[in-house]
Amino acid sequence: MLELQRREPGRKRLRISKWLTCAVAALLALSCYAHAAEQVLQHRRVQEILPRVFVEGKVSRGFKVSNKFLADLDGTELTLRDIAQDRVCVIVFWAPWNLDSVMLLQGIQRVSENLAAKDLGDTVVFLPISDVGIDDVPTVLRARDSYGLTLPMYIDVKHELFDYFDVTAIPLTLIVNRKGEVIYRIVGYMQWENTAVENELLSIVNQAQE
Repeated sequence: MLELQRREPGRKRLRISKWLTCAVAALLALSCYAHAAEQVLQHRRVQEILPRVFVEGKVSRGFKVSNKFLADLDGTELTLRDIAQDRVCVIVFWAPWNLDSVMLLQGIQRVSENLAAKDLGDTVVFLPISDVGIDDVPTVLRARDSYGLTLPMYIDVKHELFDYFDVTAIPLTLIVNRKGEVIYRIVGYMQWENTAVENELLSIVNQAQE
């Protein structure tokens, strides 16, 4: 009887040790599962954004950047080709009175700043274009200053670019590769402050440099 009593504490310690081992293994398994689940969720978040913006947004017919004229806010006339200079272009048709347009430009401006911080600012040119007349330039300036926008802005005085690209709703974003081909046409607001979106833009830059 005494010998059995002596063995009992050892058996209890063995059972506790096994229980602790199982508990640690379960915690490790849960941790691995949580990490894997987070990766899946992150992948889904990316996929939720990219198909809507970059896959469904692809145009089926190939517009090319034209040599039609636009003007900067000082009234100097330029063409899209002059401004693009064989760079990737993000063209945004917007209006100073449209809040979605303004929010879109704020997001694009932050992407522009991120690219500049990575010494990639010269690889992409961002072109906000509104169709106001010369007399309405003060309206654009007020919107620019009120919302803290610093991107260079342009106006389509003759409405030629709005007609050429068939702009029927704003904001409208066109992403143009270095060959001058419109590869994405995105209608409405989209969130640019997203790693997946920025990476996709950089992949277009890299393709253009190959």
